[in-house]
Amino acid sequence: MASRNGVAQHIGREATIEGVCGRAWKLPRLTRGITVKFEEWAGAQLANPIKAAREEVEALAVRAVEIKRDKSLDDETRAELLAANLRQREQITEAAIERSQVPMSARANALLNTQAGATHMLYLLLKVHQPDVTEEQAFDVLMEIGLDAVQEKIDTAAGVAPPKNAPAPAPS
Repeated sequence: MASRNGVAQHIGREATIEGVCGRAWKLPRLTRGITVKFEEWAGAQLANPIKAAREEVEALAVRAVEIKRDKSLDDETRAELLAANLRQREQITEAAIERSQVPMSARANALLNTQAGATHMLYLLLKVHQPDVTEEQAFDVLMEIGLDAVQEKIDTAAGVAPPKNAPAPAPS
């Protein structure tokens, strides 16, 4: 995992968030260790696509048995319902297989675009220079400066270059 925008183009650098929640907050350059910790956290947040699909498919299989046993259905309706049930199980299975082939790092990166993911990454970064920081404090920082500003700081730490048409960043 490099950043919310993909692969880093440069070596990351330290950044500072000034005057937020009554203090200055120093962020280190993003390291492999921080990345691994974030991916471990993300793994706990993200459902296993195969396991989730298995539960859905099992519920649909139970429904198929109920359809077969339903004496109030005529043969044509029963056949249509069973065919639809089977199609739905196949679609769920195919979608789960596709999702499971997306590397964990890409799935974890997607979390950086969420409040929870950005808060946790900010927490991991802040913890390097402020070891007593809590995730609640990281959330307070995010709420004060906003998700976009936190993501910009994460990008700086990760070494992601700003878009070519973006103004030059202020010194951190």
